Amino acid sequence: MNGVPTLAFSNTDPLGYNFSYREIWHTTRDLYNLSIPEYMDYTSVTQAVTVYNMANLKNLLPRDGIYIQE
Repeated sequence: MNGVPTLAFSNTDPLGYNFSYREIWHTTRDLYNLSIPEYMDYTSVTQAVTVYNMANLKNLLPRDGIYIQE
């Protein structure tokens, strides 16, 4: 397996900023000053709540089918 496992959420534009995540993702246009504050607030809370709840599960999450066979 290559890379680091990450959380992936939807990349939509519900507030209508005409924002295309794939247009700027890891390009020279990926600048902090172009970040949309409402989206940053929402994303940080969503990820914090998700990770907190995952960390407090009674059992580990199953890992079957996660790793690609080489």
